[in-house]
Amino acid sequence: MIDTPHSSRLTPPPALTWTHLFPSTATFDCDGAPAWFAGQIAHHLPADPPLSPDGFALEPAQPVHVKIMWDDASAAPTCSRSHDGIVAVNCRRFPVERLHDAGFGYLRHFAAVPNLENARWLVPLDCPAISAAALSLYTPSRRSAKLKRAAVRLAMHARLPIWYRDHLWIAQRHLPPIEASLDPLLHTRHVRWALSSGAPVGARNRKASALVLAPDGQMLAFVKIARSDIARRIALREAGVLERLAQVPALRDSTPRVIFSADVDGDRLLAQTPLPGGPAPIEFTAAHAAFLALLQTPVTVRAAFTATVAQMPTRLLALSMPHPELMETYYRTLPTLQKFDVPITITHGDFAPWNLRRHDGRVGAFDWEYGEPSGLPLMDEIHYRLQSGWLLEDWSAAMAVRCLHALANRRPLGLKPPHVDAISIIYLLDALVRLIGEGYGEEQDVVAWHRDILNRLSPRWTPRKEAAAA
Repeated sequence: MIDTPHSSRLTPPPALTWTHLFPSTATFDCDGAPAWFAGQIAHHLPADPPLSPDGFALEPAQPVHVKIMWDDASAAPTCSRSHDGIVAVNCRRFPVERLHDAGFGYLRHFAAVPNLENARWLVPLDCPAISAAALSLYTPSRRSAKLKRAAVRLAMHARLPIWYRDHLWIAQRHLPPIEASLDPLLHTRHVRWALSSGAPVGARNRKASALVLAPDGQMLAFVKIARSDIARRIALREAGVLERLAQVPALRDSTPRVIFSADVDGDRLLAQTPLPGGPAPIEFTAAHAAFLALLQTPVTVRAAFTATVAQMPTRLLALSMPHPELMETYYRTLPTLQKFDVPITITHGDFAPWNLRRHDGRVGAFDWEYGEPSGLPLMDEIHYRLQSGWLLEDWSAAMAVRCLHALANRRPLGLKPPHVDAISIIYLLDALVRLIGEGYGEEQDVVAWHRDILNRLSPRWTPRKEAAAA
């Protein structure tokens, strides 16, 4: 499939995640819905006509007219004569057979969890095996969340409709473009797609994702559906990193493989193989360390020459507001980074418990959208320890600094403590640039926490102290 220029579109709000299952030319006629839902639909307009490679508008695709019904689907058979698609929200008696006879070959039933207005997941309701498998979109780390997920799965297998409040039927005459593009590659009939609305509303990198399931609940593919410009760039980057990882034989069973990466109906799709196994341990174990060691290449360079370090000024300058204090910290750290060698390392960028699987005693990682083929070692371990401390153990900045000091004093890879400190500072700069670039404000706790750690850690090393430590 040939990639073509596109007009930027926004990722739909969580309540409209299901619109990814309709063509981009779909228009929606809504009756009887609450005001909040009707307002969101009113702003969900068809995409601009696609562009050819030379920039000229192509012939617009045939419009798709979709009727949305709320609570009552009795008029669905009549609407089927004038509409190409039907969406029925919280309708008990949906006329599946009559619509099928009317030529609607695509009929899907989803539960919106936790509810439609704040939908995080759209879970297929075909059978308990598929519904339970769909929860693999969510990898909880806290014990309470794991117990809740286990209870939901029990309710699914018992066919008790107590685990969801809202549900919707989707009917249309043809396969959605995103399914039609991928299904032939899976060599399995009657697959089902579970959808996730992605990051919280407001995150600039938010995008929908999907889990493709076989009739028995087997996971076939994990799909990211990138619509906004920033989400598309991230998807392209992840595809490149996964191709790089595919060249490392030792990582064959521990990292996903790209199944499909292309533009489809205005969205960028990245489909990849799911990883086998179950959730990895929360604590950082020898298996975690062994996986990260496999990401180190035999090529060594000065730390300052890695892409993570060399590209930092460009990334800082690209922020919408100047941050001279971060630039100053970078240039104060650079002389130290010019004094020691490191193995060029493929870094994951979000190496955290919820992005890992364990299989046959080995740890594997998915979700490589922040990966870097020419990165610094230790960055992923630092991220793992700080993210676990921040999100799972409510660490203060002081506790995080103590963790980083302990890591430096262990002299990993034979590095001196000031050298490990310099890597930690680059990690904190990287984290802040990413957060600020994705729209997080200075007033938000996660930004303030990383800044506090940086301010506490940076004074620990100075030219005088470094010389003494050497």
